[in-house]
Amino acid sequence: MNAIESDLLQRSTAAMTDFKPLFSGVILGDVREAEGQSLQQIGASWMASMSSLYDSNSTVQLLEQEFAQEAAAIRETADRLPALVLEYVKEKRPGLERFFSEEIQESRRRRRDAHAVIIDFAGSRLVANFGTLATGNFTASIGRIKTRLWELKVDRDSEREALVKREHEMIVQHPKRNDPQLTRSQAERMEEVLHALEKQADQEELSLRPLNTIEEIGEHILQKEAA
Repeated sequence: MNAIESDLLQRSTAAMTDFKPLFSGVILGDVREAEGQSLQQIGASWMASMSSLYDSNSTVQLLEQEFAQEAAAIRETADRLPALVLEYVKEKRPGLERFFSEEIQESRRRRRDAHAVIIDFAGSRLVANFGTLATGNFTASIGRIKTRLWELKVDRDSEREALVKREHEMIVQHPKRNDPQLTRSQAERMEEVLHALEKQADQEELSLRPLNTIEEIGEHILQKEAA
């Protein structure tokens, strides 16, 4: 297992498609696509299908609890981001806070209506939603950011006939690539995710703006809304 892990780090997917065993009698099966809420859940599902001795119930329950905890942590972090941006903007330019949604201004949890279009910031020149790219669980945070992109698109399309055109941006807060808390694989994965999200935003004629800190996000909004 250590040899396989080392080979994966050095040769990426070639370590699976061109497997070179450390000793005889070891093989890898065909490479297949899989989908799940986490790598652990995918592994548990695979083990259950391969071995009748594998106790999937206890493992799946534990993984579901872990995923629920991770998702809750991501929601809490993401929900704090707009509020922190609001406080920064309000301190720098009082009065601008009126452009933030009522939920953010009143520190209320966002509505859960699946059909509702929620906009975090709707200024005179800029319309923006905020998202946090959490490296602890890319899948959940990516899904959230894609939803916020869709909401921006709906709002932008409703303004196509308006005389004044406002910029629509998806502002994503993410750690710096050289953040010591990130592993090399996490940093590389983050770059890949950001590139894919930027490509999707471009296809929808939207802007995706990745920024690292609350201060950078706040200053960006202040600059866009400058008189």
